[in-house]
Amino acid sequence: MLSVVREKYLLRELPNHIIKTLISQAIVATSKDDKMNTYEKLTSTIIEEFGGFDIDGFKFKSDVESD
Repeated sequence: MLSVVREKYLLRELPNHIIKTLISQAIVATSKDDKMNTYEKLTSTIIEEFGGFDIDGFKFKSDVESD
C-alpha cells in the first residue's frame, strides 16, 4: 500500500526503518486503541530522533497576535 502512495507522489523511502514500520502500523491498525498506541510510539520516536523537545527553546517563526 505505501509503495503505491510513494510512487504516486514521488516520495523517497524513509531512512529510518523503525519510523517506517510505525507509520505502516498506524495506517493499517483497526482499533482506535491500536492506532493511538502506535501514534504515541511514532511521535516519541520522531521527537527522540530529532533531539527531543525543549519547551524553553521553542520559538514561533511568524508573528503571534494577542488579544
